[in-house]
Amino acid sequence: MGICSNGAQRLAAAYNALIKKKPVIRKKLYSYFKLILDDQNYLCSEQANKDEQYWRQKFRKLPVPVISGKNFANIRSKRTTLIIKRSFYNQLTAFAKNNKVSVSQVILGALYCYFVRTCNRDDLPIGLHTLNRHSAASMKTIGMVMKFTPAWFNFGKELNFVELDQAIRKELKEVYQHQRLPISQINRLAGLGGKSREQLFDIVFSYSANDYDIDFNGAPVRTSYIDNGFEPNAALTVWVEEFHQHDDVNIYFRYNIEAFEEPEIERIKERFEFILGEAVRQPLTPVKNLQLMPKTERHKILVEFNDTKADYPKDKCIHQLFEKQAKKTPDAIAVVFEEKQLTYKQLNQRANQLAHYLQSLGVRPETLIGICAERSLEMVIGLLAILKAGGAYVPLDPTYPKERLAFMLADAQAPVILTQKKLIEKLPEHKAQIVYIETSLQNFSEKNPVTDVTPDNLAYVIYTSGSTGQPKGAMNSHQGIYNRLLWMQEAYSINCVR
Repeated sequence: MGICSNGAQRLAAAYNALIKKKPVIRKKLYSYFKLILDDQNYLCSEQANKDEQYWRQKFRKLPVPVISGKNFANIRSKRTTLIIKRSFYNQLTAFAKNNKVSVSQVILGALYCYFVRTCNRDDLPIGLHTLNRHSAASMKTIGMVMKFTPAWFNFGKELNFVELDQAIRKELKEVYQHQRLPISQINRLAGLGGKSREQLFDIVFSYSANDYDIDFNGAPVRTSYIDNGFEPNAALTVWVEEFHQHDDVNIYFRYNIEAFEEPEIERIKERFEFILGEAVRQPLTPVKNLQLMPKTERHKILVEFNDTKADYPKDKCIHQLFEKQAKKTPDAIAVVFEEKQLTYKQLNQRANQLAHYLQSLGVRPETLIGICAERSLEMVIGLLAILKAGGAYVPLDPTYPKERLAFMLADAQAPVILTQKKLIEKLPEHKAQIVYIETSLQNFSEKNPVTDVTPDNLAYVIYTSGSTGQPKGAMNSHQGIYNRLLWMQEAYSINCVR
């Protein structure tokens, strides 16, 4: 901020003196060139060696990135602003003073709370904008000397907010003693700089307090910042700008558009302001227990998003819903596969014949029936027939290894398997009775079969992958499927066939 504040103050002083026809006072100031020479001399000093040792030890183990492992250099960014009312900011200032920390450390504490909680971690690596001015003379030098200093807050979630802020203050006191070493050199000491990762942090925090007034012949002045649309240093930069002790405070969130979407950043802003308020209201609450969401967001998530209650017929099974549609639109196309198709009437009649045959084999409510079929009209006929017979289907993918299929059949104890003749060699040894779906069943009725099955009975058992052990059969009832289908129909605007 030196190039802005020092330059603006000198320019205003000269302008006002000329307007009033007074001599312009020219002070000999510490030159920018001298400041650069001082930095070059520092790099050859004993202090630089000590700083190198400090940072090498500090980052002997690298922190895990908070946002992503990507390299965000030269990627476009956007900026949005959170305006903190001066009355609330004064409360933060008083809170900081009472707890012997700075207001910037209070804000850093809120950032820590948010990211350790939402990212489920116990630390926050962060980059800090520092002035890089090391003497009273250099503080008045005009020129851009801002730099980054890395910090790694590793305090867990057990501390309360006051303890957290004090821990941040202690950590920063140590870090700032070694801040003069360039960030590029610190990154190299940590072993970074490759294509996979160049930086120790992907979040940057900046704080500027412009505690001066400028006017040009009585016209007040305030700084205005132009965003170039690029953020090469971080996925997220949080910049606090306090311009005047009576003005509201701006907190800018400059975010990489690959790392964040605008709605997410807006949520972060709302939560961040809420956390600051919670810290003042409940300073002795541990970080792990601090509330992160404003009441409106909590209500939306806990109440509005869960307000999914809907009235639907609870006395119908899946196949009965199909039978109702078949009666309503018998000649409408129900299913198409490649060049073949079936109307609702045709599909219903063929499924009925197969269902009656299954019942003759002893299939009753919740009898598990294996079905091994390729995608085809026959597969749909088989699934519907099993439900119409009162049974529950167990899908057997013909591409599965025989060992997996053998386990599923043994576990389900299915007495019958529906399959296609061409797939018989895919099945393992078993004791079930084989029924070929394509077999002609002209002697069986085309009418809807009668069963004792209810919506609470099983409709299917689908086996998990078994990636964490043996596959397990996941069961679902007719009622559960019906509820899901009605939700999908409403959510995706699926219109029924008329």
